[in-house]
Amino acid sequence: MKHSVILLFVILFSALSADIVSSGVGVNWSDPVSWIGGTVPGPTDNVTINNLIQVDYTASCHNLTVTGSGAVQNYPYYGFTLNVLGNLNNAGSITNQPYGGQIFLRFNGHLTNTGVLTPQMIYLGGNANQQLASSGTLASTSIVDENSASPVTLMMDLALSSVSIDMNYAWLILNSAFGSFDLSMSGGYLQNVNVTGGNGSTLTMYDGSYLNNASCDELVTDGSVIVLSATFGTLINAGTLINYAYNNSNLTVNQRLENHGSISNHPYGGNLQLYLAGDLYDHGTLDNFAVYLTNSISRNLWQSPEAPPIGCGSFHSLAQDGYQALTDLRFSNCSLNLNGQSLSLQQGGQDFGLELNGGVFTNAVVHGGNTSFMSLENNAWLSYLAIDRIVWQGTVIVAEGVAVGWLRNQGSLTNYGYNNYSLTIIQRLENHGSISNHPYGGYLYVYLAGDLFNYGYLANYSIYLNNTVQSSLYQDPGAYPIACQNFHSQYALADYQALSDLHFSNSDLNLDGRILRLSLADQDFGLHLNGGRFTNAVVDGGDASYMYLEGSAWISYLTIDRIIWQGTVIVAEGVVVDDLVNQGDACNYGYSNYFLTVNQRLENQGSIYNHIYGGYFSIYLAGDLYDYWSIANHAIYFTNTQLCHIYQDPSAAPISCQYFHFQSVAADYQALSNLSFTGCSVNLNGRTLMLYNGRSSYGLTLGGGHLTNGMLDTDGFGFLNLYGNAFVSYIQAGDMILHGEVICAENIVMEDVVVYGNVYNYVYGSYSLVATGDLINYGAVSNHIYGGTFYLYCHQDLTNYGYFGNHRVVLNGTQNQHFQDSGTFAASGLILVSEIGSALWHFNGGLASPNWMTEIAINPAILGVWQPINAAYGRLITIGTGAATLAVPADVRAYVANGEAKIRWNQVPGAVYYNLYRSAAPEGPFFFHSHVFDTDVNDGLVKIELPIDDAYGFFQVTAGN
Repeated sequence: MKHSVILLFVILFSALSADIVSSGVGVNWSDPVSWIGGTVPGPTDNVTINNLIQVDYTASCHNLTVTGSGAVQNYPYYGFTLNVLGNLNNAGSITNQPYGGQIFLRFNGHLTNTGVLTPQMIYLGGNANQQLASSGTLASTSIVDENSASPVTLMMDLALSSVSIDMNYAWLILNSAFGSFDLSMSGGYLQNVNVTGGNGSTLTMYDGSYLNNASCDELVTDGSVIVLSATFGTLINAGTLINYAYNNSNLTVNQRLENHGSISNHPYGGNLQLYLAGDLYDHGTLDNFAVYLTNSISRNLWQSPEAPPIGCGSFHSLAQDGYQALTDLRFSNCSLNLNGQSLSLQQGGQDFGLELNGGVFTNAVVHGGNTSFMSLENNAWLSYLAIDRIVWQGTVIVAEGVAVGWLRNQGSLTNYGYNNYSLTIIQRLENHGSISNHPYGGYLYVYLAGDLFNYGYLANYSIYLNNTVQSSLYQDPGAYPIACQNFHSQYALADYQALSDLHFSNSDLNLDGRILRLSLADQDFGLHLNGGRFTNAVVDGGDASYMYLEGSAWISYLTIDRIIWQGTVIVAEGVVVDDLVNQGDACNYGYSNYFLTVNQRLENQGSIYNHIYGGYFSIYLAGDLYDYWSIANHAIYFTNTQLCHIYQDPSAAPISCQYFHFQSVAADYQALSNLSFTGCSVNLNGRTLMLYNGRSSYGLTLGGGHLTNGMLDTDGFGFLNLYGNAFVSYIQAGDMILHGEVICAENIVMEDVVVYGNVYNYVYGSYSLVATGDLINYGAVSNHIYGGTFYLYCHQDLTNYGYFGNHRVVLNGTQNQHFQDSGTFAASGLILVSEIGSALWHFNGGLASPNWMTEIAINPAILGVWQPINAAYGRLITIGTGAATLAVPADVRAYVANGEAKIRWNQVPGAVYYNLYRSAAPEGPFFFHSHVFDTDVNDGLVKIELPIDDAYGFFQVTAGN
């Protein structure tokens, strides 16, 4: 029964449906005359129109065919709807009545249009897939899909003119099993639509057409597409994408944006905002207001070399993952903000770059390769970037939060203007360009935890070294001096190895107590400072390592093992050097007193002096001194604990320190040359200065100043050459030759002395010179012309070829002495001192004074032999003539008189005494027997009585004076 009902319904429905054709007589749809058979079509009828039909009420039909001769219009001045419940095939025209009113068209099936279709509105009323094929004119109308569940499929390319389409969120299918077709719109809009594209399906819009509330899976856009709001899976833009004028529009791409055209803001105003969750492949122009990256997985960024730079005002990431560059990326006046996501500038062995012309790159993690680069110009700047490896080019402006692992700077690097910003470098800074403060103000701080290789210009405010392992410092010979105001080691845990000479200009170089090594393998390096300061460091140098200072550069708190100083080295507090070769000018920091400590050796080939602006420069020297040029500082204090050597080159200027003091309490000093001083207090502090080395003997020259408090040890004769009121005190010396003007203060004791100069007392005082050996005077010994008295004590022979005009000459030896005066003796007295205590004094064997005396004043002009005698016989003191040659005693005879054995000989002119020698055999050897004095100078004979025990033997006689 059920099947019969259905069959009956079908038969009934078929009976009710009819094919109705226009008659060509009437024109109104409601007029039966307008239709062949006189039946006005109804909802079930298939209608064919071959002539003009005016819809004069809301009419309906099933399928509608308008032939090439047919036309459908509204009744004049009225607006009615024609409902096509099936398919519409138009080869004629469906238009508004030209005299007024509108026709509204609704069809539920498919549309095939080869004619003119320009009704007031078209309603797509079907509830199933509707197919559109139009090769005719479809224009000046609005299309509204009334059923969002029914998709609309293009069966061919569709070109629309001034058509407004509202799909009510239904699907518009451009790519289907029937093929891939394009939609072209001139004027009008497409809105509230879901578009199925792909396979090259293209939406072309121009003449003000716009897209609103559109969702497209894959689509090519062309022409000039105005976007109010649109979402794409994949968008391939071949035209121009802009926002709706004066409005802010949103464009969303979820999978891939491939731009071959341009995406920009409307020229009349408003902004186009692009939300991109997928990959970007840019072949064209991208300069809309903003690109917001919303990806949840890593996405690719690709840009054609021919494309202009991306010029969006904002290129911001709102994403959960990072980005992989597949090419160099270029931006212009763009705020590039990755919101903490990563950007990889390398892939598969290829490195890429990032170019910014204006704008900012901020808030990103950048992964680079060896040649990955960032090139900035036109005031582009960086902030909040973490970069592992990069090459910087152009003018790179840095604001806050920029950190780089490995940086190669080939451009100009500065801070953001007017503000202070810092750059952190973790592994290595290789500068081939310039790093400086912004010319408009503010400071750039560089925090460097790794190596520095400088080939260019480095002049920013500060470089702070905070390495945790040893860092290398290299500077190319062609590079400018480092001119940072501060070059500081700050919180570093490791030291520094120079790989080249290092040059600084007006920089405060502070290593915070860390080590700077200026030697590596067999290479030694130097440190050059033009202005500024080097402080707070330990310097390990080699034989040729040097420090060159100029431009008032100075040093402080340095501990240096081995160094050469060049230029002008200004020393402040806390400088200690083990082995120093000074080839420049060394002085104290101006206006203050500072000292330098040298622990092992000071070799001066330059000048050491006090600063010309004041203050004193002192040196504490615990090692050897080798002076080849000029030492004129305040003081040199020797603090050695073992033998110290002192050498002065013959061409060197006299040492003119105010104080040249030996402060060692355990070691002595050895001269390796003659030593010369001027205006200097030379204080040996009780130590010995050896004035010899091997077979070479040396001396001291003092021009002004003072030599005091020590022992001058000689092997052979040393010398003292004093002038300019120089004086000596508390000096013990070996054999000495005295030149110049030797002024003696207290406690001067020497062994053998030869005087070639002038010797006298310190002014106004009573002082003496003691010669414990022989003294030969070729000069002058006198009292100071301004006052005081001078005593000369001689313990052995005294010979005068010059002038004695001092207060007293005292012979106070313990062995036989001889005084020979071949010059001028004008001293106040010649005093003989008994070595056996109070005694009677004999002259030439006879008693000269009845009084017992410990000393006696004699006339040196009376020649003869003096001897003190008490219970013992004292030494013989001979006063000679000074004759150069004496004759051999003649007529020597032995004889007996009154039972006594005697010897006599003829007097020798000029003889003061005679020496008698005795032998047991005529051929000798002869031994000294006794001194013989002539007790009767008037008889021409000299006689001696022999003790009985010595009477038998052989004798020889010589004359002496």
